[in-house]
Amino acid sequence: CCDEEWLRTAVLGALTHATAASTDAVIGVKLQRIAAGSGDREGRIAIEVVDAGPPLTADQLAALDAPFGGLEPGPLLAPAGGDGFLAGLLLARRVCAAMGGGVEFDATPSGRLVVRLVAPTW
Repeated sequence: CCDEEWLRTAVLGALTHATAASTDAVIGVKLQRIAAGSGDREGRIAIEVVDAGPPLTADQLAALDAPFGGLEPGPLLAPAGGDGFLAGLLLARRVCAAMGGGVEFDATPSGRLVVRLVAPTW
C-alpha cells in the first residue's frame, strides 16, 4: 500500500521537474481517487502534474523509460541553457514502483509534459 512519505517524495520529484521546466507558466496538478476494481484489494490514487515545456527529447524519454539500461547519464541532465530536472521524474518513477504503483509520461507535441503518478491506497 501507499506510504505517505514516499508518495510525497514522488510528487516532489515530479513538481521539481515541472517548476524547473516551466518559467512564468501555470503548472497543473490533478488528483483522482480510483475505486478498487473487481479482484483488487484496494483502490488507487492518481496524481497528474502538467508542465509547460520545453518538450523532452527522444533520448530523455528513452532514459526515463529504461533508466540505467545501458544509457549514458547525459539524457537525464538538462542541456546547457535547458530547463527541467529529469532526475526528479526518475525518482518519482522509482518511488511509485516501490509502492506497487507506477508513473506514466505523456509528452505532447506542444511541449507540455503530463506526468501521471499512480499508487495504491490503504
